[in-house]
Amino acid sequence: MISILAMVMLSLYLVLFAFYLSINKMRQFKWIIFNAAIIITIFVALGRSIRNASFITLAMLLYDFTAVIYLSSGRMHIKANKKCFFFLLLLSMVLLLSLLNLIINPNMPGVILMDTSMDSVYYGQGSIEKAVWSHSNIAALRDMILMCAGVFFSIEYLSNYNERYKLLTNIRKAFYVFFIAITIEFVMNNLFSPTILRGFVYSILNVDTSDVSKIWTAENRFGYYGVTALFPEQSYISLLIIFYLIVYDQRIRSNKDLFWFLYSIVALFMSGCTTGLTLLPLSAFIYIRDILIKAEGGRATVRIMKCFAFFFILGGAACLFISNAGFAMDIIRNTFQKIGALIVGGNYASSFERSAAIRNLGNRIALNAFGESVFLGVGIGTTRGYGILPGLLANFGVLGIVSYVLFLNSIFKFKFSGKRILLIITIMYFTIILSVWYAYYFAFIPVYCVFGRNYGMQEDLGLIKDKRNV
Repeated sequence: MISILAMVMLSLYLVLFAFYLSINKMRQFKWIIFNAAIIITIFVALGRSIRNASFITLAMLLYDFTAVIYLSSGRMHIKANKKCFFFLLLLSMVLLLSLLNLIINPNMPGVILMDTSMDSVYYGQGSIEKAVWSHSNIAALRDMILMCAGVFFSIEYLSNYNERYKLLTNIRKAFYVFFIAITIEFVMNNLFSPTILRGFVYSILNVDTSDVSKIWTAENRFGYYGVTALFPEQSYISLLIIFYLIVYDQRIRSNKDLFWFLYSIVALFMSGCTTGLTLLPLSAFIYIRDILIKAEGGRATVRIMKCFAFFFILGGAACLFISNAGFAMDIIRNTFQKIGALIVGGNYASSFERSAAIRNLGNRIALNAFGESVFLGVGIGTTRGYGILPGLLANFGVLGIVSYVLFLNSIFKFKFSGKRILLIITIMYFTIILSVWYAYYFAFIPVYCVFGRNYGMQEDLGLIKDKRNV
């Protein structure tokens, strides 16, 4: 079964493919699809495209297909990069060995299986089970292959600073569109109906709506209906961490950038998500860093507007406390409660602690599984593990994580000097707010780019040269 959005995507892809092929501009087409694939993997986090395949899988598959067609056309020549190939081979061997161990080892640790809800385990309706081979392992391995192939085929972009900067700029602009979209949803949810827009979006995404109470009505938090049309729940607004990392890398360069940056904070509040609100310290850190440390080299008008916005935010916060101190304190108290529950667990009776306590449970189980299978893990796609880092440790093991990082480093050439504080902050967020599978989606390419070295010559990696520059 194919969804409406998938039909639109495929039709548009075929039209553009035929057009760019006819004008002999396949390299430009490949660049467009690369950008589109990353944007789709960031924003379309639910639904089914074709049968049970996600839109994320479809987007990565279309890009890899485009890259192979471009490669087979003879216009692009791939030179051997021994280090890149070696680490890719190493990663493949470790992941396959880990899955083989999952199949033949009778003493695998207990986990929350990928097709088991962490919520049900937390409430006692589900249970921790021994790690076993399932269809989830095949799906996860498939996505990992598509991810690694896509990154490899994109070295011509990722090894060039100007191309990488354009990529991050395009993704930054995609977030602007997203802010507008959720504003429309916020208004419709609260002035008209909390189901009308969700019903439309979910129908074109082919979302399973069997649980009507959970799927079709936007949740009411803090006295208003939050925004969740493109995401299964508000906490996926936490993907704004990608936007903040890009802003950190590119800075607030103009008054327009400042406007959208402030808009992103409004979007966090519109989500009604306390997990999303944990991104506020990061946004404040970036903003203060920009106006206090980086502003001296900027334009005078931008510096003035940044300072004005800073005091405007402080004044607005003060007015909020004065006019409705109880509401403001509720937001702050509930946010701190959720952060505490993320770290040490919490009480399921509290609606604000509940989801954080479930995440804490998932992470603890994942870390326990890692402790019992340190080197190989339990196999990619075996256990949920809410946070990316606990999930990677449990699924990949030390050998899998090391080989994956080495492969990525052979392409992005990570450089953490000057970004150590940002790295620590990023690790903290990745431990608590995003699920493990994002680590092998195109959605994380912007994150890798932010921490990549600013080299500018394609020959640095010695991988891709375009014979005709088309």
